[in-house]
Amino acid sequence: MARQHKSLSLFVAILLFLFSAFAGAAQVRAIKGNKLLIQLDGSMFNVGDILKIRDASGHVRALAKVTKVAGRFAEAVYKGRPMQGYSVVLFPHDQFERWRMAMKQRRMMNRQRPYQAESTTMGPKSTSYGVMLGYTSSSASVTLNNSSKVSLSGTGFRLMGYMDHPLLSWFSFRGEAGFDQFNTSGATNSLCNNAACTAEITYLSADLLGRFTLNNLWGGVGVDLMFPLSKTSTALSSSSISTITAYALAAGYDFHYHGVGNPYIPVEVQYLIYPSSSTVTASELSLNVGWGKTF
Repeated sequence: MARQHKSLSLFVAILLFLFSAFAGAAQVRAIKGNKLLIQLDGSMFNVGDILKIRDASGHVRALAKVTKVAGRFAEAVYKGRPMQGYSVVLFPHDQFERWRMAMKQRRMMNRQRPYQAESTTMGPKSTSYGVMLGYTSSSASVTLNNSSKVSLSGTGFRLMGYMDHPLLSWFSFRGEAGFDQFNTSGATNSLCNNAACTAEITYLSADLLGRFTLNNLWGGVGVDLMFPLSKTSTALSSSSISTITAYALAAGYDFHYHGVGNPYIPVEVQYLIYPSSSTVTASELSLNVGWGKTF
């Protein structure tokens, strides 16, 4: 009998515990805008308390702050995705503060990660590929057959595919290949077929730059092998326009941003010095912008 009495007492105690827990579980009664109506069902909340809104599986779906308590109900404002019938429990102040600080630190780390990737990247960490479009400003000085000189100038475009290959944290190679327009014109002259003196050449260009990097800022030197694809000139003889090797001075900045493949936007300024002769000197300044990534 004593053993049966103890078992019955234990069973009753468990029932009372479960009943008290169920009876004391507040729940969401209604939702309107960003406000909740909470049915207290025995729970004790005060104005200013932080509450956790949990679904049937116990996952927290929203947080709420009590703004008013009246009888068996409380009003609160919330953030998250509560639903009617979800249970409501108190979020103790010390636990809430620890959680809030942890979330704040996590948000700061997430915001800083793209900028840290940019500031610590010294050029691409592996070989990357991309394309650039450039605007060129070209100039030339041509000595005509009567020893008079004519100055030519003009603008054009470059379209280049490129590859960046790092060797060291502070040194990399950039190879470029594509089309480069050398479009110039000057004053009218009788030795230019009684027309404006011009030199309009489209080159197939392949160049190699050695780049010295500091974070994402770089400067470099290189060579450019240029094959004329089309040429029209009144200032130069057609036979004098042939394959040339030019020398390049360049500088730029690679704007890295967060994404798959370490994408970045290269900005490059390049000064190209054409080989000179006794009758011709020429140069080209270009501004190039593009997009690249590691594939």
